This record gives sequence, structure tokens and C-alpha cells, in this order.
Amino acid sequence: MPKKGQAPTANAWPPAIGDEKVKAATGRNWMGWLVILNRANANAMPHKEIAKLYERPAGAKPATPKGYRRGNMMLTNPIINVEGDVATAHLIWTGFMNEGVGKPPTLTEQGREYTELKKVNGKWMISRRFISSDSGLPDKFDATWKPREHR
Repeated sequence: MPKKGQAPTANAWPPAIGDEKVKAATGRNWMGWLVILNRANANAMPHKEIAKLYERPAGAKPATPKGYRRGNMMLTNPIINVEGDVATAHLIWTGFMNEGVGKPPTLTEQGREYTELKKVNGKWMISRRFISSDSGLPDKFDATWKPREHR
């Protein structure tokens, strides 16, 4: 477990707080937050600076009541290559938001993921992960966004 104010190491997965709790509290699951934080180069920031990026502007209210919206993440076009104890996975991820049972889902974000894995003591462990958002970022990132590749 990292000390207060320090980023977790790459091997600190899964986090102590589960995906369901994060999504219930914020409207995004861990993957959604990892993509946003990755785009903001948050791996080089202390926690307080990261939290500041996502503060609601003074006087702003949530778009919908807490707990009403349902977000889902769809992982598609997986290309998985396994060679012995090493594997790679390429995929496209797409975030959808459902405003209500009678309404159609809306596309909220989309991006790519490239993951390298190694088998250690019979378990597949992530050794490197690259997540890139291709759409759906907050407007404040427009000035700094650049297309990226995993290599």
C-alpha cells in the first residue's frame, strides 16, 4: 500500500477500493478514471493535484441526481497473442451512459488499450499497460491532447 500522497506502484492492483464503489461514488469505474488520469499525466502528480483536476466548479450542480445514471464499459476487437509465459492484448474500449430504462444509451468516450502480461507462479500479471482516450475527454484537455501510440 502506498504512503499518503504517493502513487501506487504498477504492481498495486487490484486497488483497495473496488470498481463498484468507485463507480457508485463517481459515475466512472476504475478504467474510466485510469484513462482520464493517464491523459493528464497524473502518474507524475501527488494526489492533491490530481483531485484538483476533477473538482466541480463553484456553484455547478451534477447533471443528474446521484445514482440515477448507469455507465457501462464495452471492450471490443480484442487481439490476444500468447507466447509461452508472455502475452499481449490490444482492444478498443467504449463507454456508454444510460440515463434511464426507456432511453437509448449514449456514447460517452472511446479509446484503446494495449496490455503486456507475464505469467508469474502460474498467475498472469500485468507488466505494462497503455490506455489512450480517443474521445470523450473533458474540454480542459483540448489544448494538450495529442494522438498517442503504445510504442
